[in-house]
Amino acid sequence: MLLLPLAVKSTVTPTEPLAKADDTKGKLHALWPTVLYLGVDLAKTGYGWYQKIGSSYELHASIPVSDILFYGDYGWGQITRDKRQQQGSCSDTIGSYFKLGIACNFLSLTKQHNQFFIGLDYAKSFFNFQLNSTKFECDHEASKPCEKSCEAPESLQSPGGEGIASWWELVVGGKVYLIPMVAMGCTARYKFAKKMTDSKVLPFDIPGWGLGEDTHAFGYSLYLLVQIPLVK
Repeated sequence: MLLLPLAVKSTVTPTEPLAKADDTKGKLHALWPTVLYLGVDLAKTGYGWYQKIGSSYELHASIPVSDILFYGDYGWGQITRDKRQQQGSCSDTIGSYFKLGIACNFLSLTKQHNQFFIGLDYAKSFFNFQLNSTKFECDHEASKPCEKSCEAPESLQSPGGEGIASWWELVVGGKVYLIPMVAMGCTARYKFAKKMTDSKVLPFDIPGWGLGEDTHAFGYSLYLLVQIPLVK
């Protein structure tokens, strides 16, 4: 009869420190990066191919720390718009850009690491561009032939040079688990506060931004991502 309480006591006591250890481990994991995302933007590559304006790519990396998401993008592109037959003009831009941002994830941490986030990032683009045009903007109807007054002077027929542009982006997006170590991400962007430096001529395109004449722009990304777990 005296052995029963001793048996019960021996089975209960060792489990208490184990439970505390699990709670401590969970708290540490919540404050430590749990997964690293590496991927490529499928929309960036597909858009240039579909519009037949040139090749481009964008690489993505992000890492969540608790509810905060740190991320960065690097992209490169060559954009050519040849309208010499229709409008007598052609533009060519080649360059690279980067984006660094921080966002807040509103979903609870799970094994799948699904995310819904809102954030802000800073972007900067470095590029070379060339404009070739033999015409000014015509004042007559499109059906009528161009006159001598439509032609541009030689000093303006081939401007170009190097350019640097920077801007800010508000982003909303998410990531979803597909299969082990593979996820899909989608991000919508509102681009604003663009600044141009080292450029006397406005480029037609700015890699990572869009049309050079726009004061603000919208964009989106569709990422195919590899999930690399950092903790077990």
